[in-house]
Amino acid sequence: MIFRADNKKEKYSYRKEQKNMTRTFKKLISVVITVVMVMMLGVTSMAAPDLTITIDKATGDTANHTYEVYQIFSGDKTETTPGSGNYELTNINWGAGVNGPSLLSYLKANVTGFEDCTSAADVAGVLESFSAERFAKIVSDYLTDYSDAVENTSAARVTLDVSADGFGYYIITDQVIPVNGTTVDDPAGNGAVSQYMLKVVNIHTDTGAINAKSELPTLDKKIILDDNSEVEANVASVGDTVHFQLKSEVPDLSTSGYNRYWYIMNDTLSKGLAFQAGSVEITVNGAPFTGEFELTPSASTDGTAATNIEIVFKNFLSIATEDLEIIVTYDAVLTKDCDMTTAGNPNTANLIYSNDPTKTYDGDKPSNPGPDTPIGKTPDVMTKTYTTGIVVIKVDGEGHRLTGAEFQIELSGTNANTVVVEGQEFVKDNTNGTYYKLKNGSYTLTPPSSATDPDYESTTDKYRLDSVSRIDKTVSEHKATGTVDDQGYLAFQGLGEGTYKIKETSAPRGYVPSSVEHTVVITSTNPSLTSPNWTYTVDGAAATTVELTFVNVKSSNLPSTGGMGTTVFYIAGSVLLAAGVALLIAKKVKTKEN
Repeated sequence: MIFRADNKKEKYSYRKEQKNMTRTFKKLISVVITVVMVMMLGVTSMAAPDLTITIDKATGDTANHTYEVYQIFSGDKTETTPGSGNYELTNINWGAGVNGPSLLSYLKANVTGFEDCTSAADVAGVLESFSAERFAKIVSDYLTDYSDAVENTSAARVTLDVSADGFGYYIITDQVIPVNGTTVDDPAGNGAVSQYMLKVVNIHTDTGAINAKSELPTLDKKIILDDNSEVEANVASVGDTVHFQLKSEVPDLSTSGYNRYWYIMNDTLSKGLAFQAGSVEITVNGAPFTGEFELTPSASTDGTAATNIEIVFKNFLSIATEDLEIIVTYDAVLTKDCDMTTAGNPNTANLIYSNDPTKTYDGDKPSNPGPDTPIGKTPDVMTKTYTTGIVVIKVDGEGHRLTGAEFQIELSGTNANTVVVEGQEFVKDNTNGTYYKLKNGSYTLTPPSSATDPDYESTTDKYRLDSVSRIDKTVSEHKATGTVDDQGYLAFQGLGEGTYKIKETSAPRGYVPSSVEHTVVITSTNPSLTSPNWTYTVDGAAATTVELTFVNVKSSNLPSTGGMGTTVFYIAGSVLLAAGVALLIAKKVKTKEN
């Protein structure tokens, strides 16, 4: 059966129903489109998050760090495939931390692979197959404003806030600054700079911690004693050999970004320490060093008569492919030119190293270093060697100084020390000499005569009295001798620890040698960079210094410069003999008369 709505009321009702259905359908379509658009927006673009970057220092790193973060590229985080959880950076532009146009011009003109780039997005595309370390080195010359910085921090963990910049590529610079004790040591020149390239697209609130670069190379210096202990200071005698050690810790440089790496040890020996070039030995991680190095000793130009030693390691990047321990040992001999006071004889050293991988380095060391040369320097490290002495003063019974007396110093025990004799000495000189030597060991200014010739060791040899600084090695008998100068002064110097006996072996003419013998014991307890910590005892009594006074008394009123010599004895003997003969004759005559 067919019904037909042919009246007006039915037609109106039908049309109204059609309109309602159409209106409902349109609304449904709008909702669906809106949902789809929202879903699409959620997939292709996300708002910039509150972004932070966390950096952790290496365990045992004592240096201070200054971190700065620079945005190189900005962009949007886009999921590559809906639901995959993998994201990429889209809508890439130059970031706020770089001079993009200038960087682009440099890359197009100088770096292979970037010739066809016309935008930040093009450059970012090339970077997918380009060395991040190399790009960090290039872009470092075009950095502008950083988004955050943390300066001179010793914290083990640091958080950098980059929320204002959002997703993108970042460079984080890490300037490592050595710390000397608790003080930051010259942050302007002695640090080292490292860069990180960080692509931030897979995070929402945190990148996860990244590791700071390893600590700086270090240098330490010690004196090695006979028992192999390592000390900062020691005591020694002149002529003794002092064993020195330089120890350096070097981080792995295999991914540091340097084109070359300068690594130079500098050592300065004070004038009293004579460098022994043939004693140098180098080990790396316990094995003998087989690489190339250049060692150059030279005289200091600062007027101190010190010796500068430069050790240059060549092609160092080929060595530092892992963490290294480099040890250099060498010997120096303590000479008579050393400082014998409590100031001691210092030895200082430091290490020069490359500190900025964004720079280009030529050769194995700086040819003409200046304030702008990209190098760091470790704080100076020092050792000290001390030596001491014994002073002898010669006087007569009234306290007046006497000259010409000879003394002997003897070291007890089996060890042999070297003694520096500071006094005077009679030297044979027939041209300029004015003294004559008598058979009793003393000297006189009175020339010999026919009556006094028998008193002289030689009637033709002459001597002059010179001030001396002589080294006696007390090897066989452990003894050394010296003569007091015209001020009655004699010094046995350059002495280390030991027991010493000092006595007079020859007195000036006309005086009786002193029968006193002094025993001096010298020890040192834990010498340091500030003091040798000497301890002295003289004949069992404690003393702060050792100055021994010997007194001579006159042997008779006879002339002490030759004079009449033995003539007076001949005359006196003749008179006595004649008187005896006369007395005997007189006695015999008287006997006969009786």
